[in-house]
Amino acid sequence: MKKTSCFLITYGKWEYTKLALHYLITGAVDQPLDELIIIDTIPNEPRNRDCTQDQLKNWPEDLISFKNTKVITLDKNYGSPWTIKKGIESCKPENDVFFCSNDVFLGDNWLQPLIDLAYKDEWHTKHVGAVAPFQAPEYAW
Repeated sequence: MKKTSCFLITYGKWEYTKLALHYLITGAVDQPLDELIIIDTIPNEPRNRDCTQDQLKNWPEDLISFKNTKVITLDKNYGSPWTIKKGIESCKPENDVFFCSNDVFLGDNWLQPLIDLAYKDEWHTKHVGAVAPFQAPEYAW
């Protein structure tokens, strides 16, 4: 089975980021993450700026339990497509990639069902390029 890299995109809101990191690390029980990359974007709007950048610089002791953690701080907000591309490029090329924003909260054992679906059978393994967790109905389009 392939290993999994994960990148988390932040956009201010340190309290969200702290919770998202907790659930990313502790919720991947059956299939632990191989690496965790935090891509810290600087919000364009002053109202969204907070202590996230400082906290990520001063928070390594909490991430020590997860040995393969990198923080990439961008000089500005380049938008989602560019930031996602940067995240994918930053992951180990041999790994599967999972990404989310800091306002996405995952439950227990969040990773294994996604892997099970992606590799469900030979057809899925050959043809499925992406899987995503269920979103609550209030976020339905």
